[in-house]
This record gives sequence, structure tokens and C-alpha cells, in this order.
Amino acid sequence: MQQHDREHWIYGVARWVEDRWIETAEVVWPMVFAAVSLWFNDEFRRMLSGSFGLMSLAVAIPLVFIGGQFWIVMASRKKQDRMSILRKEMTDQDIRHRKELQEQREQCADRLSTLQSKYDYLQSLREARALQVTPFIHSYLEHFGLTQLSFGAKAHEYERLTVFLHDEANQAFHPICRCSSGARFETCGRSDYPDSQGCLGKVWEHGFYCSNNYPNPAHIASYIEHSAKDGFPKELVQSMGMKARVYCGTVIRSDETKAPIGVLLFEATVDQLGSNTLRDRIKKEERGHLGRLIDARD
Repeated sequence: MQQHDREHWIYGVARWVEDRWIETAEVVWPMVFAAVSLWFNDEFRRMLSGSFGLMSLAVAIPLVFIGGQFWIVMASRKKQDRMSILRKEMTDQDIRHRKELQEQREQCADRLSTLQSKYDYLQSLREARALQVTPFIHSYLEHFGLTQLSFGAKAHEYERLTVFLHDEANQAFHPICRCSSGARFETCGRSDYPDSQGCLGKVWEHGFYCSNNYPNPAHIASYIEHSAKDGFPKELVQSMGMKARVYCGTVIRSDETKAPIGVLLFEATVDQLGSNTLRDRIKKEERGHLGRLIDARD
């Protein structure tokens, strides 16, 4: 047994004996003193008689009582001293523990600050890259609209193409680029669109969707009623800046993973191409071109 282990064992035994001695002093010794006092009183009564015997009895009982109380007081003070030492040890341990926790907290805060700085830097790089790639996406949409979808071919009629990215966590779409034959319809009115609402939701669910039978918005009641079939609320339809009569969209897939990542949606106020031509051109368009651009953007 090593020296440290031997000392620890001896200290433990001493503490055990001391604990039992305190318990004995508090409980057993008063009973012992009481028994002894009775025995002495009986002996004195046999040996002595008269007033001297009574006097010895009167003296012996208080002495025994005082002696027992003395032992109890001494044991209690010893126990209190030990408790004070124990509380001090626990206080010291608590202070050390708190100090260690504070140091760990400060280290975690430093690491978190470093990671946050790195994240902010990477986010800034991502945003800068997105700003560089977005003009290419816009140019691509503009070329596709002018050459394949007859953008601006008819006066006072408008078309637009929008690229939406899907946000799986929030079950929504976010528009990242829009191109329109009318400048006032190129601005996105909302920053997110539910993925279960309208034509976007149907495109996302089925991979492709096309509808060119919307009523003339001049007959607003009929237009609202038809829009409700595609999940558009009445209030949303009334607030639309561009009330399209043609919707056609296809899912955009990542060129790297081939997983669906967004939607390309075409909208027009009049059907200039016919449903079959429009379907063919929208379907044939998405062959990874937008997927590659979006992969480069993200």
C-alpha cells in the first residue's frame, strides 16, 4: 500500500471512530452516568445513614448530571468544530468549482466568437458570390423569354419569368431573380411564398404544371373564383399587381445532386403561344442550365 493510500485509510478510520465517539457521548454516556449514580446512591445508603446519606445523594446526583452534560457539551463543540471545517472545505471547493466554470464559460464564449466571425466571413463570401451570379441568371431568363416565349410581342400584354428557391425548413419559396417584359412587374412583392399554395405548390408537387384558362381579370369575381381552385386566397388575388391568365412552371434540379431545389415559373396576361408550344418550351428549357447557375450561386 502506498504512503498516500495508507494515510488516507488511517484518516478515514480516525474519522469513523471520532464520529462514533460523538454519538456515544450524546446518547450512551448520559445513560451510563445515570446508572452509575444509582449504584453509588444505593451503596452510600447501605454504608451511611441519616442526614449524611441524604447529603451524599444530593451531592452525587448533580455531579453525575453535570458530568454527563459536560461530555455532551464537549462532544457537541467538537462536532460543531468539525462542521465548521467541513463547511469551509465545501466553500473552498465551491469557489474553485465556480472559478473553473467561469473559465470554461469564457473559453466557450471565445470559441463561439471565433466561430461566429468565421461564419460571418463565409456568409459575406456567399452573398458576394450570389450578387455576382444573379446578373447571369437574369440575363439567361431575359434571353429565354425573348427568344422562346415572345416577351413583349404584343402591346399592353406582359410576361415574366421568376426563379424561386425552395426553403425546406420553412416550407416556402424565396424569389431570387425575376425578368419581365414590363418593368413594373419585375419587382417581387413578397419575400416568401408557401410551397403548398397556388401554382408554385402544384409545380413543386408534380414537377410540372401549366394552366392557361384563367378568366379575364376584368371579371374579378370569376377570376377570384378560379384562383381559389389553385389555392389563392381572395385577399391575395385582389392585391396582385399582375393578374396573370397563364401559369406554367417546372422544377429546377441541382446539377450536382439532381435533387429539386427550386421552381421556374412563367406568367403571362395573355396566351400567345398556345398551351402545347408553351408546355414544350418550358419543359425543354430546364436541362440543368439554371441548376448549374444556382449551384454556382450557393
